Amino acid sequence: VRSTNFAPRFSSKRVSESTTLQGEVNEITLDVTTNSVMGPGATITASGFANSGETGTLILELEGSDAHVFGNEIQFDSTSGKAVLHVAPHQIVIPDHSFVLRFKVKNGLHAQKSRRIQIEAFGAVPCAHEVVGGIALSCPESVTIAPAPMDGLIFSSETFVIVASVTSSLCSYPQCKHSFFYGAENRISVNVTVPAAEAALHAGSRLSIHGLQASASASVDATVS
Repeated sequence: VRSTNFAPRFSSKRVSESTTLQGEVNEITLDVTTNSVMGPGATITASGFANSGETGTLILELEGSDAHVFGNEIQFDSTSGKAVLHVAPHQIVIPDHSFVLRFKVKNGLHAQKSRRIQIEAFGAVPCAHEVVGGIALSCPESVTIAPAPMDGLIFSSETFVIVASVTSSLCSYPQCKHSFFYGAENRISVNVTVPAAEAALHAGSRLSIHGLQASASASVDATVS
């Protein structure tokens, strides 16, 4: 029995990722809870996954303790950027139950801004009996949950310029800018400041230092640990 003002919705909806590194395999986690039951054939669609490193339409393995509710798979369309869950035969989405589901896609090879994922649902509400007390029920009903933004951002592989101060083990600029130590080993220390709160240097990110033309090394790549 529902109240007259009942509205199907996602009571919680969150997306997260395991890595932002370009070209790496990224484990996407969907954590969703609905306030409505949904039966076999119903769909939950998450959109906004465009510009991944995948091509075509794929059936990806779905992981998590509730993955069987969706047949242990998710349909991923790299062109439209949609990931679609289908409720499997003889399964239902239980209301007020948190479904934590994981699947893996490859990140794109080019830098891009973080993406906000939208989620929606549509499908049938199963009924146990079509006739109750001699009264025919309108069964099954359908449920529609309008698209809504998920909490969390993904695919945050944007390239940005950082602010850094450089010190040398041989001397401090500019006091010794005219001194020369031919062939000596010079240990360079770089103090990095990320320019914005939404930017982050995750483990495995690459730092490129250029402008060392006067040294034996024209440029240096370093990896964040």
